[in-house]
Amino acid sequence: MIVFVDEASFRQCPTLHQTWAPRNCRPEIPTRGERNTQKILGTVSVQGARFAYRHQTEYFNHQTYRAFVQDVILPTYYRRGHRIYLIQDNASYHTHPEVWAWFQKERRRLEVFPLPKYSPELNAQERLWHYTRREATHNRFFEKPADRCDAPLSQKEFQQWQKKYATILRAGRQRNPLTAAQRAKKRPKQSKEQNLLDRLEGYEDCILAFLWEMDLPFTNNEAERAFRMLKVRVKISGCFRTLDGARRHARILSYISTLRKQGLPILKYLRLALDGRPFLPQAA
Repeated sequence: MIVFVDEASFRQCPTLHQTWAPRNCRPEIPTRGERNTQKILGTVSVQGARFAYRHQTEYFNHQTYRAFVQDVILPTYYRRGHRIYLIQDNASYHTHPEVWAWFQKERRRLEVFPLPKYSPELNAQERLWHYTRREATHNRFFEKPADRCDAPLSQKEFQQWQKKYATILRAGRQRNPLTAAQRAKKRPKQSKEQNLLDRLEGYEDCILAFLWEMDLPFTNNEAERAFRMLKVRVKISGCFRTLDGARRHARILSYISTLRKQGLPILKYLRLALDGRPFLPQAA
């Protein structure tokens, strides 16, 4: 099992990165001027791209690094009869004598290979840090240190929710079993409850996806609501007089919907749009 390991620090102060904006309109990102730093030790395997990490408050040193390897990497990746090939850079706490002495004792389970100096492009974990900064921290404001720490559930917590979900479905099957007449038919007519259970079982990954992505709505009602006002307009007025009018109407509704989702005052930003300074969501 080939495993890469690395560390990263994420500050509460925003990290600026290239983005887009209207001409002559410079994007601005607020900041509290605080340097609260979240320190992460991370590791990823080549086979299966399995990721594991530890969030810590103390500085990186040889003791925290050894504890990470011992408490996270070995339990996550080691399998009996196989050896972990650990790829690491040349940070001082990676090459500390105490760490190397411990590596020698663990050679049956773990073998370490240092990367060439100044070659982060060879470390697969560096790519994950780059993706994390690009998608989650660049050009973003965090009011409190805890806001930056908010993350989806761990694998263990997700499995616990999966078990609860499966328990609920089993209880539903017991309350709504197939009758003898239904079993005798190839495609029996089912009750609404049975059809719902079939759908909940067949789309488990989609239904529980909000556990992985916290910004994902629990249902897809957002899509229904986006069309509701257009349907109301069509039902009341019958139609739009011109295609350009329909496009303007849809554009205004889309802008107002974006303001609502961003939690911004609608009238204020409508005035700014009329003044030629429309709100534009941050681009990753």
